[in-house]
Amino acid sequence: VDGAPLVQAVNHPDPQMRRSAIDALGRFRHINNSEPLVQALGDEDSAVRKAAVSAILAIRGEKAVDEIKYLLDDEDVWVRCHTISAIGEAGSCADAHLLYRFLDDKEEVVRIVTAQSLVKIGDAGALTGLERLCHDNNPDVVQAAEAAIAAIRRENQT
Repeated sequence: VDGAPLVQAVNHPDPQMRRSAIDALGRFRHINNSEPLVQALGDEDSAVRKAAVSAILAIRGEKAVDEIKYLLDDEDVWVRCHTISAIGEAGSCADAHLLYRFLDDKEEVVRIVTAQSLVKIGDAGALTGLERLCHDNNPDVVQAAEAAIAAIRRENQT
């Protein structure tokens, strides 16, 4: 798909328009020129950055991880969470190590999303870090960790 008008809209002055264009491009699953989406990962608007992560993941699948992983250090906690989740969606054990450090993140929501993403990947190497989370002060974090451990162990038994 060419998607030229949508690709042009990725540079629109209005962030809502940029996000809408990026969302639409992500639904195509294949576009001729995805460079504007990659550039949108650096957009000033966090919603646009999140949309770009989703679109690139939809178009490139597991290959998207190399392009989006730098947003794991984004200043916006929701962009970080979205990127962690996207890497989980990509589902590659080879990329699981990128998420391990977030099991110790200061933000509880980041720890929860990381546990959930590691389940999607199914990497048994995450069990040690997840077991540490079972002693977290937040019961939601503990619950996410316990559920992740159970799911990963089930998946790795079969």
